Amino acid sequence: MHKARVRANNYYWNKLYRKLELEGEREEFERNKKKSNEVIC
Repeated sequence: MHKARVRANNYYWNKLYRKLELEGEREEFERNKKKSNEVIC
């Protein structure tokens, strides 16, 4: 189940990253996103 969740997460973020890159908003997204070590599970 963990592997499926990781793959779904990667799919979502990659899709969002490509969408923002096409719209030219990637730089703003990169500045505002949380660092991966800040996420509390």
